[in-house]
Amino acid sequence: MEASVLLGRQLNLDKARELALSGDLEGVLAEVKNQVGGAEALSRMNVIQRKALAQSVGVNVEQLSRLVRNN
Repeated sequence: MEASVLLGRQLNLDKARELALSGDLEGVLAEVKNQVGGAEALSRMNVIQRKALAQSVGVNVEQLSRLVRNN
């Protein structure tokens, strides 16, 4: 909910959370890309938005950034 408010769009990250809980970080990245976009979209976000997005899917900002850079 917090990420949706901060990003200004409705997000449904249930699938991403499910994947994060099962340890599938690549799956998390794919789902986040479907919801908000890829590396370019992540780089346009401010620090608070990135933190809220990462927390909403159960990873930290560093993990999320690393996954985006690697793909």
